Amino acid sequence: MADRKLTLDQAFSLLRKLGTDDEFRIRFQTKPATALTEIGLSAEEVIQLNAFCLSPVVLADKSVFLKIVDTCDREALRSVTSMIVPNLRIAERRRAVETTTRHAQPSLH
Repeated sequence: MADRKLTLDQAFSLLRKLGTDDEFRIRFQTKPATALTEIGLSAEEVIQLNAFCLSPVVLADKSVFLKIVDTCDREALRSVTSMIVPNLRIAERRRAVETTTRHAQPSLH
């Protein structure tokens, strides 16, 4: 049994298409394997997916998929933003220490 997974980009592309493209949704519901090639998967990659993922399916409403994309995008932005803030604070502290050190040194004149 193959268990290849979609890349993050492929997963987002799939979710966006399922949330916006009515014709794609129809194709995905009836022939998921064919639809997956439309978002960039090769036939070889599709074959490597779990067979259960390639079975015809009834999809949730488009709004459900768009909400997932929106939530994931916000979480990704939040995690990236939270990584930048500590770096800025460290840089600010470093500058403050350097400034204090320069002013605290006695003059030799």
